[in-house]
Amino acid sequence: MSIAPAPSTAGLPALREAALREGLPDPVRLADELLAIDAERLREWFTVAGRAAGWLRQGSDRLSDAVPALGAGWSNPAPRTEIAALRDAGMSSRAVIIEQVQAADLACGALQQVKWHVDAELTAADAAVARLGPGGPPVLGSLPDGRPELMGILHGLIGRIDELSARATAELQSLALALRADPRDPIEAVPDRRGAVPPGAPSVPGARLTAPSAGSASIDTENLQRLERDLDSTDDATREMAVGVESALARARAAGGVAQLLLYESADSGSQGRAAISVGDIGTADNVATLVPGVTNAPAAMSDGVRDAANLRAEAERQSPGESTAVISWYGYDIPLSFVSGVPNDIPAEIDNALDALDDDNAIAGGALLARDLDRFGQWAPATARFTALGFSMGATTVSAAEAQGAMVDDVVLMGSPGASAEVSTAHDYPHLPADHAYLVAFDQDPVTRARTDITVGLLDALVSGPRLAGPFGPDPAGADFDAQVIDVTTNVAQVDVSLTIGGPMGWLTDPMASAAVQQVEDLRHHSTSNYLSGASGEAAAAVVLGHYTDVPIKPGR
Repeated sequence: MSIAPAPSTAGLPALREAALREGLPDPVRLADELLAIDAERLREWFTVAGRAAGWLRQGSDRLSDAVPALGAGWSNPAPRTEIAALRDAGMSSRAVIIEQVQAADLACGALQQVKWHVDAELTAADAAVARLGPGGPPVLGSLPDGRPELMGILHGLIGRIDELSARATAELQSLALALRADPRDPIEAVPDRRGAVPPGAPSVPGARLTAPSAGSASIDTENLQRLERDLDSTDDATREMAVGVESALARARAAGGVAQLLLYESADSGSQGRAAISVGDIGTADNVATLVPGVTNAPAAMSDGVRDAANLRAEAERQSPGESTAVISWYGYDIPLSFVSGVPNDIPAEIDNALDALDDDNAIAGGALLARDLDRFGQWAPATARFTALGFSMGATTVSAAEAQGAMVDDVVLMGSPGASAEVSTAHDYPHLPADHAYLVAFDQDPVTRARTDITVGLLDALVSGPRLAGPFGPDPAGADFDAQVIDVTTNVAQVDVSLTIGGPMGWLTDPMASAAVQQVEDLRHHSTSNYLSGASGEAAAAVVLGHYTDVPIKPGR
């Protein structure tokens, strides 16, 4: 869709003259700069990059086909190892390009919308000026100084153009951030072994000796191979999960340099699948943290989880630059309300997935899987590595259930938890974790952590499954009886009292029940992983990951 040229009547010149006279920025000039952005040219360039990604995939597939033949024809593993390294590098480069193409596509769409809005604002301002007098647009010199109507139109246009300019700038900055990764790096990082002496060959004077690469089989090689196969699957759920995980891997590489696909189980029409991505190298990490998401998530859309993992890792390494930290984004349980993240499902499956959010059954089942996966992660990490499990919302319930079922970690951090699961009554019930190593973050404004939320959900759960002796998610880990370490921090989101807006834009809220309902929705802004991992709360979580317990603020009396 092309952008129409700016209106040609005298209304805009009158606004430009008014801006000049008042010493204000010229909104028409700013608008013209935004209209000059050639978003389509950017899209065309990245279309070529998309084709390059396709060529890389074809080349990597051919290299994959060559690996078994080399294994059958050569007893020396060196050729097979070298070809496999080139294949992996090609796929890594492709993942970087795909991430950049997706970022460019989003930026182009947003920039095109900005241009449409700019054009509409100019047209509306021009028409508004024309309506000021019966004789057509006014000439500024013929008007009394400070004519309020004209100045109101001018200030309104400047404000809206500034907002659109800020949005365009943010989109371009986001694109620039995505473009920081160089897709050539993975390929250029493959060692050039031409002329190297094969392992076991006799020494030849003057030959360049090169040690064989350590660990020719990566810990995630099989998972990456399954992911590659799933990208070509004819099953929508299988393919869409694979695409989402591939995108998340690219994001993890951009953030942490090393990204490892520690867990990958394909999705299908009856399963959302399982995946876990480590931001940072688990094989060399001093600290390993595992981050578990809450409802509405799915492996098909785990890029946000990788972002949160990268932010936690960055904060840990900021606090302790001399230590290496790996943070695992673990999407390893059957997450309720996963269809919100685009998991293909029929209506009955979506209803069943929604009902799963009414109790802790999925969290308890997921806890058993998490305990098993944590044991596997421990085998890949150094023996001295510290392990921490952090969960948000239903993910916190899952972490608590995993600890109740014997997970081996040094600390847990439960954030925005609706409950600790029916598996425990207090923090002293964890078999391998002292109670004072169970940490809790619950913002007062977060409705999910409130008792009335448990009551409401409990009533719904009772209608579906029958009454329970305890709440639907188990005991409140923030309660004094639970005896966890409650971290003393406040929300990072500004509180909004909707009752103050009655009579204004939300004047329809005259019914106290309606006002309370809207306030509850407004308060949900406090319930997000990014909020809990920001500011003082994020700093405290990273301090726990590092074992810097004296840096963790604990509420008095705990």
